[in-house]
Amino acid sequence: MTTRGEDRREWDAALVSLHAAGWQVALTCLTAPLQLEGVLPCGEQFYFRSRHDEVLLAVGGDDPADFAPWERTVSHGNASRLSAEPGLRLLLDLAADHRMSCPRINPSTST
Repeated sequence: MTTRGEDRREWDAALVSLHAAGWQVALTCLTAPLQLEGVLPCGEQFYFRSRHDEVLLAVGGDDPADFAPWERTVSHGNASRLSAEPGLRLLLDLAADHRMSCPRINPSTST
């Protein structure tokens, strides 16, 4: 089991990789629920949260933490103690799902 300091260092390294990929992201809470907030490379605001056995990515709107037009959740064991390695993978997978439906990136999805 990792310590809180190790968790913080791992998440800080994950955020560096996200920043390098064009994300604007901040770790807003490391304790349960883990929370990240910012702007995706496509320009939309996002909110990422893990608690209990659920991981959520909410995208769009004025405050995606409160209400978002696009949301996806996945189950993940003890999400309340989500470490950076699986957390980053889950975030990127959920963001890829969003990217497939994002009109700014995928004009073919708009009607």
